[in-house]
Amino acid sequence: MNKLLAVVFSGMYRLWQGVKKNPKVAAMMYGTHNRNLFSSVDQHERMLACKVRVDTYHAAIHKYVSEGDIVMDVGSGTGILSFFASQKKPKHIYAVDHGDIIELAKYLSEKNGIKNISFVHSHSSDFNPPQKVDIIIQEQIGDFLVDEDMIRNICDLRDRILAPGGKILPNEFDMFLEPITLKENHRTPFLWERDLHGVRFDSSKEWLLGDLNKIGKTKLYHRLLPGEASHFLCDPKPLFSFDLMTVQPDTFPNKYSDSKQVSNEGILDGFCLYFNIRFDEELNISTNPFDKPTVWLYQLFRTEPIYCQKGDIINIELDMKDQTKVSSWNLTHVIKKVKPMVKEIN
Repeated sequence: MNKLLAVVFSGMYRLWQGVKKNPKVAAMMYGTHNRNLFSSVDQHERMLACKVRVDTYHAAIHKYVSEGDIVMDVGSGTGILSFFASQKKPKHIYAVDHGDIIELAKYLSEKNGIKNISFVHSHSSDFNPPQKVDIIIQEQIGDFLVDEDMIRNICDLRDRILAPGGKILPNEFDMFLEPITLKENHRTPFLWERDLHGVRFDSSKEWLLGDLNKIGKTKLYHRLLPGEASHFLCDPKPLFSFDLMTVQPDTFPNKYSDSKQVSNEGILDGFCLYFNIRFDEELNISTNPFDKPTVWLYQLFRTEPIYCQKGDIINIELDMKDQTKVSSWNLTHVIKKVKPMVKEIN
């Protein structure tokens, strides 16, 4: 009996794993996770506290929204971007969110005396307005840029409901993945590098990295806080860029590679993922760890430390198997030394 149950459950598990790989099922699962996450008020408190984010969106909305426009605010949350748009007196605004936070937005609208907003409790893929919209305002931007399913969601709206000549705010993005050196007092050794009062952890490396099932439980990336970074090893350049007005989700590459030459020597502690958000040439937001902090947290893909000298070549490859599941991302790198090592890491 026990063997029979084991076979049945094993078959069900394999079936479920196969079902989860279906793009539509994966999108539904992520949508549920996203709805629950952003129904929490504390998430919105963090976003509203980010002056860079709030002020730049306000400036862009006031620059591009005009009287007579039909506007959609996708993932409206507390409604702040819709409220900014209402100040420009457009013909109508649709504030769309699939989370219960939409009820708070509606309440705040009533208390602020705002009349020209329809609040729609729905996922954007199910939203079908009676007329095309002139402006799509969106902030589907995760800490890893594309991990909130921005490309698929916004392109779906673009193709279905955006009027000819319409605009997406914002629409242009650059992702960077830069070799970085941390300040000495912010460098955290891997578990397997530890030897504490005679207790050695070196054997943990084989245990943690030798099993693909366990590697998902091992955080090879972590958040990089303001002030922890010392400098980039190379002159920054985007790993990739895209424009939501033209990108096609079905052909958007999941693999990217680049070759970087070290221009500032130092210890390679990992690769910092950050990005630029561009409304136009004048209005943009940078999440570079050496710029003013924003609500978007810098991410560090950790590596075992190695000293890099000027002229060394660092080849990287990023494979984003599932954009919305960062644990499926795989970053590999190879360093080509131009001359023998001359400095040891303490």
